[in-house]
Amino acid sequence: MKILILGMRLLALLFFLISLQSCDLEDLLEDDDQTESISGSIPSIFVGSWYSESGTYLYEIGSINSDYFIMTGNAEYYYDEYTFLDDVYEVEGRSASGSSKDFYLRTTSVSGVIEISQVSASSGYTKVSEGWAADEEEEEEEEEEEPLERIPDEYLGTWYNVSGVHIFTVEDDISRYIQTNNIVYYFDDENISEPASGITEVVGTSTGGSVKQFYFSAGSSSSQVEISTTSYTEGFNYYWNSISAISTPVAQFSASSQSIEPGQEITFTDESMFVGSYEWTFEGGTPSSSTEKNPVVTYDSPGIFDVTLKVTNAVGSDTEVKNDHITVESPKVIRGFAWCGNPTTSSYTANSGYSFNSEGGSITISRSTTGSYAVTFGGMAMSNSHVQESLYGTSEGAVRVLSWGNSGADLVANVRTFDNAANLADRSFTIFVTGEGFEGAYLYADQESSGGYTPDTSKSYNSSGGSPTISSPSVGTYTVTIPDVGDNLGNVQVTASNAVSAIAKINSWYVSNGDLKVEVRTYHSGTGDLKDAKFNLLFTKSLTNMTGAYCWADLETAGSAYTPLRTGNSSGGGITSQKVSTGMYEVTIKQQAGSGNTILVTGYGANNNKAVIRSWSTNGDDMIATVNTYNSAGTLTDAEFTLFTIYGD
Repeated sequence: MKILILGMRLLALLFFLISLQSCDLEDLLEDDDQTESISGSIPSIFVGSWYSESGTYLYEIGSINSDYFIMTGNAEYYYDEYTFLDDVYEVEGRSASGSSKDFYLRTTSVSGVIEISQVSASSGYTKVSEGWAADEEEEEEEEEEEPLERIPDEYLGTWYNVSGVHIFTVEDDISRYIQTNNIVYYFDDENISEPASGITEVVGTSTGGSVKQFYFSAGSSSSQVEISTTSYTEGFNYYWNSISAISTPVAQFSASSQSIEPGQEITFTDESMFVGSYEWTFEGGTPSSSTEKNPVVTYDSPGIFDVTLKVTNAVGSDTEVKNDHITVESPKVIRGFAWCGNPTTSSYTANSGYSFNSEGGSITISRSTTGSYAVTFGGMAMSNSHVQESLYGTSEGAVRVLSWGNSGADLVANVRTFDNAANLADRSFTIFVTGEGFEGAYLYADQESSGGYTPDTSKSYNSSGGSPTISSPSVGTYTVTIPDVGDNLGNVQVTASNAVSAIAKINSWYVSNGDLKVEVRTYHSGTGDLKDAKFNLLFTKSLTNMTGAYCWADLETAGSAYTPLRTGNSSGGGITSQKVSTGMYEVTIKQQAGSGNTILVTGYGANNNKAVIRSWSTNGDDMIATVNTYNSAGTLTDAEFTLFTIYGD
């Protein structure tokens, strides 16, 4: 019986082997192992931040803008599908640099704990946890801990700047990151802090290892925040969670100064709100416009000027106009004058009613010998200065400046006076000293025999900027060119200088191609012959920054009052001149007092006649100046002249 049963079993085994041989074993195995790829993200149970048993951060699994990734070792591996076989999820990820890595993930019986391998589906697994809860006891303890710190909800979302440009995306949910400038910075709970009340700081780290600080502060509404990447005390800008929520701009600004002198700078500081771009307009300034936030502007000319700021952002614009906001004062000009009316006194102080010193010092006159004087202007030392003089009184003769310069803190002018025979003689005179800063020019023509040259720049000045030049075609004949003066002819005064006994006068002055041309003649003060001589020339372009008046008395024979040519009067009043008798004239300057001033006169015309101030006085609201003109023999004769008067500040 046993033999029969054994035989039947062998027969059954034989039939099984025959049937097995007829099957394709390889096909059966392939069918059993074949798996299907699944598109999308692995199950949400695997999404999150994962830590080792010792608390080391190992993996981040999540997505950014529908891009799925597994991050480990600061490298992100992206995927768009996975496979599932025998309870194992297999993911093949690829980094931005092109390297690939396989990940094998499976769940465990403990909530919040999974296993991940980078070796194979069957080995190399490491248990990881969201805050490690390897057993029920640790899980219960974790539930009793405080929840992870998060960025406040009002800072989450997408944020736009005032120009409507997307700047930040802030997420703190399954994925925890801040994205800006196309760079993603990841953070964890220990990266969130509050450095000051109402300020949230987040320290993020990119996949490339760069670290960036972000500081958040609440805005004035739920749609607005302030964000800084500088510090928690500065660098904040406004951002909005939609373009339509952006606030309308408000234009405001201030100036570092509202009153300056020509050539000085002003810094304009923007104090506007919600600004995307700036459009400044500066009347009278350089530059005249700017798109900078805080521009610096230079003002070169006196005047009162407007400033305009227009600000714009994604939803609108606003403009602030400040009329007459900037005042550019006329520059302070160092100057002084005196009437030196005591020709035989050895030393005296100038009459205060007819003298002035802008620096407040005294003015003294010292006589060393006949016709030799030193006039000292206390505290008026300056690097570039000019002197003009005119003879005063009823005696004929001549006056010239021998030299001038600084003596300590003072300015000293040495003066010589002559009779009509060119001998030193005691004479009264007026003197005027000025520095740079007024509208006009001056120069010292010190190369009397040169055919052409540029005068000493330490004793010349031109408010228009160019350097004066002098040419001399013949003896005693000079052409002075003062460049870029424009069309205003103003007034010209000349006086002889240095040790030669001479007089200087004006033959004519005119504008050619924007340059002032002054024809000067110098004569021997005794013989009246043309003679090479040094001279000082003063051109007053306008009275913008001074109180005074000037004219060219061009009708030497007019017995009734007339209006001279080329007049100027800071008071706005008129000027008249008339012949009183041969060689004697009265010039009336309306609405100007007859004291607190000095007067200069210069002979005019193609002859050797000369002009002398005889006197001046007040007549009601006006000033009357009497002028004598003489020929070379010292005889009163009708002649043209120019007159200039100036008052103290």
